[in-house]
Amino acid sequence: QDNSGISDRSFVSTNFRMGWGRQRPLFKKAVLFSGFDLLLAPRYNNFSVLEETDFGTARRIRSSIRITTGGGPFVGFQYNFSPTWGLYTEASYYLNVFYENIDSRIEGIPIFDEQTQQFGYSGSLSLPTNIALYYKF
Repeated sequence: QDNSGISDRSFVSTNFRMGWGRQRPLFKKAVLFSGFDLLLAPRYNNFSVLEETDFGTARRIRSSIRITTGGGPFVGFQYNFSPTWGLYTEASYYLNVFYENIDSRIEGIPIFDEQTQQFGYSGSLSLPTNIALYYKF
């Protein structure tokens, strides 16, 4: 019986952002806003799969913890239909740094245990491709 491909996965990711900004009226119902955001994004990922090895069927397990932090400027446009309803869109650029700890092993075969650590950075540009309808309480 071939058990390869049977997998189990757990994934948890959060994204905390805090920003400072200001609004500048363009005309009666429109506002231009800009500012700076900070980001903290922890993530946990665990994956396992049954596979055939020289020692028989074994479970390969890979788990990782990644912490990303960064920040960047944003700019947006907001149109207010009323004091409570409106539309907005926003563009942003983030420069992020991350640390990741990865643990890979084959259950029951200790010679395949491996732990690695990674550091890195990335930049991401988010253009105003979405328009959000909002309601203020």
